[in-house]
Amino acid sequence: LGAEGRGKPALGGAKGSMDYKEKWLAQPKEDSLQNVYDGLGAEAKSKIDSFEMDESLDAKLRCMASADREDKWLWDQAMEAALTDVAEIVSTAAAQRKKLTRQDARGDNLLRVSSSPVDSAQAQGSAGARLGPPSVLILIHASTHEQIVANVRVAMEEGATGVVLCNYEYDYPQMLPLVRSVRGAFPQLFLGLKFPRLNGADAFPICGKLAREGTRVDAVLADSACINIQMEYQEKAEYIETARTNSGWGGVYYGGVASANPKGNPRLCQPVEARDLSRAASMGAKYVDVVCTDKVDEAELVEMRRGCGDTPLAVCGALTAGDAARLVHVCDCFIVECGTMGQEGVVDREAVQGFLAAVKAAHT
Repeated sequence: LGAEGRGKPALGGAKGSMDYKEKWLAQPKEDSLQNVYDGLGAEAKSKIDSFEMDESLDAKLRCMASADREDKWLWDQAMEAALTDVAEIVSTAAAQRKKLTRQDARGDNLLRVSSSPVDSAQAQGSAGARLGPPSVLILIHASTHEQIVANVRVAMEEGATGVVLCNYEYDYPQMLPLVRSVRGAFPQLFLGLKFPRLNGADAFPICGKLAREGTRVDAVLADSACINIQMEYQEKAEYIETARTNSGWGGVYYGGVASANPKGNPRLCQPVEARDLSRAASMGAKYVDVVCTDKVDEAELVEMRRGCGDTPLAVCGALTAGDAARLVHVCDCFIVECGTMGQEGVVDREAVQGFLAAVKAAHT
């Protein structure tokens, strides 16, 4: 496009160019991309309008800029405006994000929490009401689209709250196409992701990018929330919180606290003595939506429950129906590996049935 097509003078030192930029900077940012479009000449608008109707204005401006490399000024301004809009949206979302309660994280309440800001007054039950049954998420070892879809169907048909996909066998970029295809197959599914050995600072930007392209991720399960009970100021957890805010992602954060780490991996949880479990859970509750651990000892979980206050507590692992019966009064969520022995990529329908039945019976 020539200078006339852009609706602005050439940039060769002309004063009119600077006037246009100053005018741009003075424009309100709420509809900034629309402002860019409105400032174009007829020829440029005609080219943009020729793109497919389902393309966003952002995508149309991107296409126009990529076709006109001799002067990237217009696209640079559009990107500046878009980033300003994103920053405002992120700031607003962070301010509106309310603390999840135990009631929010239980049963079908979790489905509402994932799709809209939490309003405790609208959640099932009031503060003084009896807590609903714990939510149950099935952990699926992601391999292929067909394998994941088959396992999701088992989980949903048996009444699980949702699923968490995990890429144990390959790096996370290979799982992203699977996440997109599974979300397309199950638009209403409560879908969580777990990236082994990645904490929230790594995972949140990934989920934010997926959200901006239209692929909703409802939850992130991080192996570690990076809580260090030896320190009053939680530098790593604060960094993760900042990354979460900047990502624009608004799902549920399940953060690992006091989980097993036999090999001392620095990216996993630090060891916590039994006497410090309540304190560790209390620290973690400040940064996560749901404190998550792999502990199944009832006394240890009671200590963590005490430290969590009204923040939900989840237990994750290869749990049994017996575990569900023992722990249903302590836990607000179970994240369960129900793989068939020797075939971890295949969800065992009978194991899912048994676990859900045990949760229901124990809660009743």
